[in-house]
Amino acid sequence: MNQELAEAKRMLRADMRRRRRMLGRPEREQEATAAAATLARIITALSEDDLPRPVASYMATPEEIDLHLVHQAEWDAGRPVWLPRIQGPRRLEWYAVHHPDQVRIGTLNLCEPDPEAVTPSTLPPGVVLLVPGVAYGADGRRLGMGGGFYDRVLLNLIGISIGVGFSCQRADDLPVEPHDLPCAAVVLGGEILCRPEDLRHLFDQR
Repeated sequence: MNQELAEAKRMLRADMRRRRRMLGRPEREQEATAAAATLARIITALSEDDLPRPVASYMATPEEIDLHLVHQAEWDAGRPVWLPRIQGPRRLEWYAVHHPDQVRIGTLNLCEPDPEAVTPSTLPPGVVLLVPGVAYGADGRRLGMGGGFYDRVLLNLIGISIGVGFSCQRADDLPVEPHDLPCAAVVLGGEILCRPEDLRHLFDQR
């Protein structure tokens, strides 16, 4: 990475994190609720033969949009949610979590699956993967925190990736590199910012 691009990414990350921190609790909760409703509609639309697609997600940090409503809906329906646990540099290990009691504070002070309560499980084919990030473009481009964890996941994903965030995280002129893989769709707040062309009929908001 050249220094100019690295500096552009650093500055954008700092700006976007500042924007997220400035959001008040009511706005955070409102956007989280709207995002959960939109994601539920998308996940339902992506179901095949009335069979819900498996869902993989993440446990949000205090800065990120909270997806617990999405997780709880899956758990209430008796379905697991695949959640990641950091296993080393750029490496996530996934666990099929069936209940909020199966997560705990772990690596880097992040909430993650409890390895004493659940066992590792690979992401199933066709999974709907909800992807955290710092900024997203209208074309699906994503800027992460810089750790590279999701670059590897997206590279090997057999499923649909959906970037998720607050509405303030939109940045259409993202400084990206070839390894910065885009998401198939993006939901910011309750708005569908990007949708895959070959699945456009599933994301019709009318």
